[in-house]
Amino acid sequence: MLRKDLCCLVIILAAQAGCSSSSNRGGANSSTTAVRAPTSSAADVNQVSTTTRATTRTSVSSEVATPKAACQKIVADLAPQLNGRSSAMFQGHKVVFADVALTSKLLTSRDSFYEQMSPLDRQILAVSKDPIDNVKLDADLSKAARNWDSIEISEMRATIAEAQRRADSAGVNFKLPSTIVLAKTSAEIYSGSPYTRCATVFSSGTMLPSVLLHEFVHIVSRYNPEFRATLYPMVGYAPCIVSLSSLGDDVRSRVITNPDTEAFGEYCITLKNDAGLPTQYVPLLIGTGEYSGKADGWTEILDPVLVEVVNDNAVVIDGVTSRTALFTQQYMEAVGLNGEFEPFHPEELVAINLAGAIVPEDGIFPNRGLVADVKAAFIAL
Repeated sequence: MLRKDLCCLVIILAAQAGCSSSSNRGGANSSTTAVRAPTSSAADVNQVSTTTRATTRTSVSSEVATPKAACQKIVADLAPQLNGRSSAMFQGHKVVFADVALTSKLLTSRDSFYEQMSPLDRQILAVSKDPIDNVKLDADLSKAARNWDSIEISEMRATIAEAQRRADSAGVNFKLPSTIVLAKTSAEIYSGSPYTRCATVFSSGTMLPSVLLHEFVHIVSRYNPEFRATLYPMVGYAPCIVSLSSLGDDVRSRVITNPDTEAFGEYCITLKNDAGLPTQYVPLLIGTGEYSGKADGWTEILDPVLVEVVNDNAVVIDGVTSRTALFTQQYMEAVGLNGEFEPFHPEELVAINLAGAIVPEDGIFPNRGLVADVKAAFIAL
């Protein structure tokens, strides 16, 4: 997800990373960032009362375990509607082109992404300036469903064939579920950027082979979450357990959830803070202002941050979630330097590197060794 409009946005954010600071934010030290207000010491953080950053293991377990199980139920319920439709094949997996009715059901299905959406997520999906409930959201999402026309289906069949040729040539086998769905939506949803939910790739139109392969990586990961233990550490992340419910009220309602990475808090990254101390962070996308209700309005308020974590909880002091900018030289070095357009989460970083190994001309990869290593690890899984 997040390619069309964010390419330019990410460059702007990276350039501005050192320009914004807040006395409420703990900084991740970097030679390229401006001086930030000092974060609390490790001793101070450990003394923060558990009531200010409380969470429960039950909540964590639910958030982490839900995606695959929810998707399996949704796909099973919709299985009869997948028969008799236009389709193609990718490495032995059936790729079905959804019509408007099936796309509507997929958009409104209660998967893990839908169930954990923030109020801001609902506004962005519905392209609504005002807060909305699920009833209004479902109606707006249904209106956003589209049919593929015959020319688009022909073009996508060619894309699928080329994606398979590339993957086969690279020796990469995608461990996908037996049936994948391609669903077309209005270009207003996420400004037309492709994204996945369950075994469906949503897009406002045709895609390049590299983009389709990128999205397929997310589906492989969702249906084989055990692969993350091997792949995520390759881009600097280690297992952790952090609950969305441990975030402070100042950001919880402002979360912008990437559908490709709906399993929040499974992996964290350790960087040095402004005091030079190793500090654990979990990546998060939040909105920094009011959403305009325009299709690309979410890109105007998007703020990729790293939330400080202590003892499996987001650090919240006096109601403020301790966080720092994600775009720093230290962070990019820690994740392997590749993926400057989508370094928001290890899931995106893995997909970028693997797609880059299969279609190397579509992207910028300073660390070709990492590309080769991710490919080798993916093949071995």
